[in-house]
Amino acid sequence: MFNRVLKNKHPVRAPGPKRKKGKHMLQVLLVIVLFIILLAVPTVLNRRAVLQVITIFKKHQALDVDRAKTIAELGLSPQTFKLRMLRDYKPRAVDILIKANILAVTEDRKLYLLEKNIANLNPHKHA
Repeated sequence: MFNRVLKNKHPVRAPGPKRKKGKHMLQVLLVIVLFIILLAVPTVLNRRAVLQVITIFKKHQALDVDRAKTIAELGLSPQTFKLRMLRDYKPRAVDILIKANILAVTEDRKLYLLEKNIANLNPHKHA
């Protein structure tokens, strides 16, 4: 063996532990899946909240200026700290709907639904 090392000028090494490529690929795949979930879940929850807010406005018949309601009357007031930890998406949905011109705000800060503009809502654009 000594002659063999000198002839090749490189020592012969014993094979080391085999790397488990499958294990590393699984870890990388898991990280990618978790990243996608972290991006997708809030988007889905925002869309759901938008639909819930629209339903709340219809239920309270806040469909024109004369029947406009405050956020408190609609039950959409900001939650207490304890409930906020559960992440309520409805206040953000109200903001999205106002920016999309689906909810209108009166001078006295009451809100009402502009049903004719619901068709203009593009959840991909605003959520």
